[in-house]
Amino acid sequence: MTETSYLLLFLPHEVSTTAQGNATKTKTDLDMMAHRSAHNFVLTRLIEAQEKIKKLEQELQVSRQEYSNMEGNYEAMRASLEHETQETMYRSIEHRELKEDLARTRALLAMSSRLAYVIAQPSAHARVPGRTANQVATAKNLLEELDKTLKSGEEVVIDPFSV
Repeated sequence: MTETSYLLLFLPHEVSTTAQGNATKTKTDLDMMAHRSAHNFVLTRLIEAQEKIKKLEQELQVSRQEYSNMEGNYEAMRASLEHETQETMYRSIEHRELKEDLARTRALLAMSSRLAYVIAQPSAHARVPGRTANQVATAKNLLEELDKTLKSGEEVVIDPFSV
């Protein structure tokens, strides 16, 4: 590196007087070269800053696109969640209806078992005259309970052997 090019690296006030004295160029030439060097340095920094700005703008655009995609995904997930919530609600209603139907079926089964027991008893004990009337009254009461159970939809468990 020549002394002149070495001097170009510094601003004019940084160039020592001894180096200026040894240089073959005049002080004006050295000042002009130093200003050019400083100008080139600033210009280079400006170009680098512009490139960084462009890069950051591109990254910002990518981030905005990703955000937009995420927003779309969020909306899709939200719609899916709402759909699943409705499906769950419908399944819950269906489950409750099936449970009520099962309760009515159990009540019917219990009543029919009890009625079968009541109806079978008079023939086995035909020698007791009051027993048949009692069994018929019990059967009538059971049928009324069955009717109430079917209308209310409540689960009523009746022991068939409680008679």
